[in-house]
Amino acid sequence: MRLALFGTMVSRRTLTPAAAAYAHLPGGHQEAWADAFCNVMRDVYATIAAGPPYQRLTPVVATFEDGYRANRIVEAVLESARRGGVWTKVDE
Repeated sequence: MRLALFGTMVSRRTLTPAAAAYAHLPGGHQEAWADAFCNVMRDVYATIAAGPPYQRLTPVVATFEDGYRANRIVEAVLESARRGGVWTKVDE
Protein backbone atom coordinates (compact mmCIF):
# COMPACT_ATOMS: atom_id res chain seq x y z
CA MET A 1 0.00 0.00 0.00
CA ARG A 2 1.24 3.49 -0.80
CA LEU A 3 0.15 6.62 1.03
CA ALA A 4 0.17 10.27 0.01
CA LEU A 5 2.19 12.24 2.52
CA PHE A 6 2.60 15.96 1.87
CA GLY A 7 1.89 15.42 -1.82
CA THR A 8 4.47 12.63 -2.16
CA MET A 9 3.62 8.97 -2.51
CA VAL A 10 5.04 7.09 0.47
CA SER A 11 5.14 3.34 0.94
CA ARG A 12 3.34 2.17 4.07
CA ARG A 13 6.43 0.08 4.77
CA THR A 14 8.42 3.28 5.40
CA LEU A 15 6.09 4.32 8.25
CA THR A 16 6.84 3.27 11.78
CA PRO A 17 4.32 0.80 13.22
CA ALA A 18 2.94 3.59 15.43
CA ALA A 19 2.41 5.89 12.43
CA ALA A 20 1.02 3.10 10.24
CA ALA A 21 -1.69 2.45 12.86
CA TYR A 22 -3.12 5.89 12.05
CA ALA A 23 -3.04 5.52 8.25
CA HIS A 24 -6.26 3.87 7.08
CA LEU A 25 -6.83 4.99 3.50
CA PRO A 26 -5.08 3.84 0.33
CA GLY A 27 -2.43 6.02 -1.28
CA GLY A 28 -3.74 9.14 -2.98
CA HIS A 29 -6.55 9.66 -0.47
CA GLN A 30 -6.12 12.39 2.10
CA GLU A 31 -7.01 11.67 5.69
CA ALA A 32 -8.74 14.65 7.24
CA TRP A 33 -10.15 15.95 10.50
CA ALA A 34 -12.77 13.22 10.85
CA ASP A 35 -10.13 10.52 10.45
CA ALA A 36 -7.85 12.21 12.98
CA PHE A 37 -10.74 12.53 15.43
CA CYS A 38 -11.56 8.82 15.05
CA ASN A 39 -7.90 7.96 15.70
CA VAL A 40 -7.89 9.97 18.93
CA MET A 41 -11.20 8.46 20.10
CA ARG A 42 -9.93 4.96 19.28
CA ASP A 43 -6.93 5.58 21.57
CA VAL A 44 -9.14 6.98 24.34
CA TYR A 45 -11.58 4.04 24.20
CA ALA A 46 -8.76 1.48 24.06
CA THR A 47 -7.19 3.03 27.17
CA ILE A 48 -10.52 2.97 29.03
CA ALA A 49 -11.25 -0.59 27.91
CA ALA A 50 -7.84 -1.78 29.16
CA GLY A 51 -8.90 -0.77 32.66
CA PRO A 52 -6.85 0.35 35.65
CA PRO A 53 -4.08 1.11 36.08
CA TYR A 54 -4.69 3.44 33.15
CA GLN A 55 -1.85 4.10 30.73
CA ARG A 56 -0.99 7.73 30.07
CA LEU A 57 -2.41 8.74 26.69
CA THR A 58 -0.23 10.06 23.92
CA PRO A 59 0.31 13.85 23.73
CA VAL A 60 -2.54 14.20 21.18
CA VAL A 61 -5.01 14.09 24.07
CA ALA A 62 -5.30 17.20 26.23
CA THR A 63 -4.94 16.78 29.98
CA PHE A 64 -7.08 18.45 32.62
CA GLU A 65 -4.19 20.86 33.18
CA ASP A 66 -4.15 21.73 29.45
CA GLY A 67 -7.87 22.53 29.59
CA TYR A 68 -7.46 24.60 32.75
CA ARG A 69 -4.61 26.61 31.20
CA ALA A 70 -6.64 27.21 28.02
CA ASN A 71 -9.56 28.40 30.15
CA ARG A 72 -7.29 30.84 32.04
CA ILE A 73 -6.07 32.26 28.70
CA VAL A 74 -9.65 32.71 27.44
CA GLU A 75 -10.59 34.45 30.70
CA ALA A 76 -7.63 36.84 30.29
CA VAL A 77 -8.65 37.58 26.68
CA LEU A 78 -12.21 38.36 27.79
CA GLU A 79 -10.96 40.57 30.63
CA SER A 80 -8.67 42.40 28.22
CA ALA A 81 -11.61 43.03 25.86
CA ARG A 82 -13.74 44.34 28.74
CA ARG A 83 -10.94 46.76 29.63
CA GLY A 84 -10.46 48.07 26.10
CA GLY A 85 -7.83 45.65 24.81
CA VAL A 86 -5.10 46.30 27.38
CA TRP A 87 -2.44 43.73 28.18
CA THR A 88 -3.82 41.39 30.82
CA LYS A 89 -1.93 38.95 33.02
CA VAL A 90 -2.95 35.30 32.69
CA ASP A 91 -3.77 34.01 36.15
CA GLU A 92 -2.25 30.68 37.12
